[in-house]
Amino acid sequence: VLDFGLALALDATRLTRAGTTVGSPRYMAPERLRATEDVGPWTDLYSVGVVLYRMLTATMPFKETELAPLIAEVMEVEPPPPSSLNDKVPPEIDILVAQLLAKRPAERYRSARAVLADLELLGLTNAGV
Repeated sequence: VLDFGLALALDATRLTRAGTTVGSPRYMAPERLRATEDVGPWTDLYSVGVVLYRMLTATMPFKETELAPLIAEVMEVEPPPPSSLNDKVPPEIDILVAQLLAKRPAERYRSARAVLADLELLGLTNAGV
């Protein structure tokens, strides 16, 4: 919850402010790391892509441990497709994850509803869930 800037202290003081960045760099979209204004649902969907990648592969998409190299990796390196680490992952999921983790916001899903629609097309959800 902290990564999305929604957490409140017990006294209702916001933990995040406009113009600041709080979160785990491993889960943050490139535009969030650059602190650009091009943020929106697609920014949070990038984080969903990181979580999905980890669920499918039991590893993080970015391996650097030091902050500056990690930020460079998130901004510049394409992670290997999940199927290269887990042979049970179908190629269609590789495509979905790659779109969630796209470096440029314009290439990413624009809404969670669009991700759900693709998952439904792949038969990976229950209608109405």
